[in-house]
Amino acid sequence: DLSHASSFVGWPLGALIGSDLLAPYHVALDYRAQPHPSVSFSKTPLAAPQGVIGAAQDVPFKEVLGVPVVSATLSAGGVEVKRELIADTGSGVTVLKRSTWDALVAGKALPKLEGYRWLSNSGETQGFVTRLPSLKIGGAEVQESWAIIVPDDHHLVGTLGLAGLPTEFLGYPFYRRFVTVYEGPDKRYTFHPVAKQTVVPD
Repeated sequence: DLSHASSFVGWPLGALIGSDLLAPYHVALDYRAQPHPSVSFSKTPLAAPQGVIGAAQDVPFKEVLGVPVVSATLSAGGVEVKRELIADTGSGVTVLKRSTWDALVAGKALPKLEGYRWLSNSGETQGFVTRLPSLKIGGAEVQESWAIIVPDDHHLVGTLGLAGLPTEFLGYPFYRRFVTVYEGPDKRYTFHPVAKQTVVPD
C-alpha cells in the first residue's frame, strides 16, 4: 500500500524503483522541472546539465544491502557533528535523530517548529522541523536546508538496525539544490549545483 507515499508527493504511485534496478545506470534527478522532477537514465556517464552554477562534486557512497550510505558533516555555531546517512533519493525529507539535534544545539540555538508527522509505509513518528546551518556531503554543501528531527527510537529504527543500516536519512531538501546524478556503476553521486529554486518553497 503506497497511499502514504502517494499522499505526501501528491501523485498516485504504482511502484517505487529501488537501487537494485538503478544500479546499472547513471540516473540524473533534476528538481527544477515542475511539478515533478525530470529523470534521465543512461548506461554511459551523462553530460553536465544546463544551468549549473558551480563545480560538480563527486561523492562516493558505500552500499549496505544495496542501499547507498554517505558520510555527512553537520555544523552549527562552530560545532561539527559527523553522521552516516542513508542517501535515499526517494526520501521527501532529511531525517535526523534527536541525539544529533542535541549535539548541534550545543553550538547554536536552532529553530524548532513542532507538529510534524513523519510517515512511511511502516508507520509514523511525531517530530519537529528545523533548519541546518550547514550540511555537507563530501564537497557538496547546503546551507539553511530544513530537516525533520525525530526520536532516536523512531518507527524504522528496529528494521534498519537489524539490517546494519544507519537510522537517519538524506532527503529532498538537500538534493533539490543540485542536479543529483546517481552513478550506479561507479558507486558515487555527482552533485551539480544549481540556482536556488523559487517555484517550490524552501
